[in-house]
Amino acid sequence: MSESFAHEGGADPRASGPGESLDAELEAEIADHLAAAAGELMRRGETPDAAAQLARGRFGDVERIKRQCWWIQKGDEVMFRTLGIGLLSLLAIGVVVVAVGGWQLQRNFAARTEELSAQLASLTKTQQAMLAQQRPPEITGHCYLGDPSKPAADVEVKVYRFSEIAGLSSSRRGLLVRRVRTDSDGRFQTGVLTAGDYSLLAPLQAPSADNDVQALLFAELQTRPQFLTTGSDAPPEKLDVLASAHLRLEYDESIPDVIPFGDHEFPVSRNIYVGGACEFPTPPTCEPPNERWPLPGGSGVAQGYPSKLPQAYYIPAGTYPASASISIGRPAPKGKLAAPPSARPGFWAFWALDASAGVAIGADGLPIPSIPSVTVNLPSFEVTARQPVTCRLKLSGDPLEKRVAAAFAKLGITDTASPEVKTALIEVAQELKPDLQLEVTIDK
Repeated sequence: MSESFAHEGGADPRASGPGESLDAELEAEIADHLAAAAGELMRRGETPDAAAQLARGRFGDVERIKRQCWWIQKGDEVMFRTLGIGLLSLLAIGVVVVAVGGWQLQRNFAARTEELSAQLASLTKTQQAMLAQQRPPEITGHCYLGDPSKPAADVEVKVYRFSEIAGLSSSRRGLLVRRVRTDSDGRFQTGVLTAGDYSLLAPLQAPSADNDVQALLFAELQTRPQFLTTGSDAPPEKLDVLASAHLRLEYDESIPDVIPFGDHEFPVSRNIYVGGACEFPTPPTCEPPNERWPLPGGSGVAQGYPSKLPQAYYIPAGTYPASASISIGRPAPKGKLAAPPSARPGFWAFWALDASAGVAIGADGLPIPSIPSVTVNLPSFEVTARQPVTCRLKLSGDPLEKRVAAAFAKLGITDTASPEVKTALIEVAQELKPDLQLEVTIDK
C-alpha cells in the first residue's frame, strides 16, 4: 500500500523529510498485519480474495488507522513545533505592540513636551511684558558729526521735561531736568525718568574756523517731544550735530540803513528770519514749520537779525522756512543814531545817543519800534551739508528812500514832527508788502 494522505486539519506534515520513512514503516506493518489475517482466513477455507477482503473489513479504515499511528509517533513533535511557532508569533506580536506603543508614547511625550515648552515660553513672555510695563522710562541716543561713523564725543545733552500741569511757568519752555554727556562713540543714556513729555537738546558744532563765518545761527538741536510712561520703549534718538551748511545774509541798495529827511533821519530795520517761530525749546503744543525734526534753535532765538549785512553763519542741513520784514523807526537828528556798542552780534536795533532827540528808549536800552512795519513769508528752502546758501533781501520797483520821499511830498510833509508822518509811513508800508522779496541762491 503506497498511497499518501493529509493529516486532519491541514496540509500533510509528511510531505518531506523523516516523515516519508515513517509512512513506509506504517504501510509495511499494516500490510503484514492484513496478510497475516488473510492467511489465517485462508487456512479456515476462505479463498484468497475473500480472505483479503474479509481481513481488510475486520481491520477497519486503513487510512484512519495509519493517521492515528502517525500522530502517535509524531504528535508530540508536531505539537511542540506548533507551540514554538505560536510562541514565536506571540513574541513577534508582542514586539510589534511594544514598538508601536513605545512610538506612540514617545510621540505623546514629544507633543506634551512641546506643549509644556510653549506654555513656559508664553509664561516667560508674559513675565517679561509685566516687567517691561513696570520698567521706568529712559531715552538713549547717538550724536554724530555729519556721518554716523563720526561720533560726537563728550557732548553735553540736555533733557527737558514739559509739565502737563497748567499754570506752571516751565510748562511751555520746558524744565531742564538732567544733563548727560556722550561717550567716545557719541552714545548717551538719560537714565531713569518719570512719566511725562520729554525732549533733548544737543549743541551744534561748526566744521572748522572760517573768517567769513561769524557764528552758528542756531546754538542747539532739539528732538521731537515725546510722551514717556512706565514701560514705554522710546526709540533711540539720532542727532547730527554738525552745522556745516554756509548761510549768507545780504540786502541790496534799495533798502538803506537810514532814510534822510531834512536835518533828521529815519532808522530802517531789515530783518531776515530763518527757522521756525516756535518758542525754544519747542513744547509739544507747537508744531514747527514743515514738521521738521530735529529742530534747530537755541538761546530763545530761532531767527537771524542782521544789522551790518552781509553776515554769514553755519546752519545744519535741512529745510528752512524763511521770512523778511522791514520797519521804519522814529526819526532822530542826523548823526544821533548808531549801532549799540553792547548789543549782541547780529541784532538789528539802533541806539539813540540822545534820548531828547525824539527817539523813545525802552527798558532794555533799545528804541521802541514805531509803526509801520511789513513782514513777508517766503517759500522754504532746503540745504544739504556743506552747501553755501545766500539770502538776499531786496525791493522790486522804487527803492525805499524814493517811496518815503514821494509819500511825504504827496501829503505836503516838510517836518518830521508833522502828524502826517505816520500816515505817510503806513501808506509806504502797505505798498512795500507785494514788492519785498527774499532771493535765495543755493550753490550746487
